[in-house]
Amino acid sequence: ATKVPLRTVHSMVNLLHRRLLTTDSVSVVKSSLFCGLPVYYRPCFLTKALAALLEASSSHIAVAWQTRLPELVAGILKGDLPNDEKTDQPEKKTDQPSDSTDSL
Repeated sequence: ATKVPLRTVHSMVNLLHRRLLTTDSVSVVKSSLFCGLPVYYRPCFLTKALAALLEASSSHIAVAWQTRLPELVAGILKGDLPNDEKTDQPEKKTDQPSDSTDSL
């Protein structure tokens, strides 16, 4: 966290806010919102990154309180803003060898 500038918190929160309000990939591309991320990235990706940063640094927490982050988190928890937590599952790998002896 010491290598992450404090101003990054504002940028990440603004990116999260804009992503929560954008519903489709066409809008994301038109707004240049993806910033080098995959065209369709889930808000959960940003919230996890912010959570990890804020857990590691009280200075970053202080900055986060001065942003829209508390309002955004409250909106997600109340259901006013989209919550993609249920779809945030690791991808299943299909190229893994089977543990079953039936495939021999």
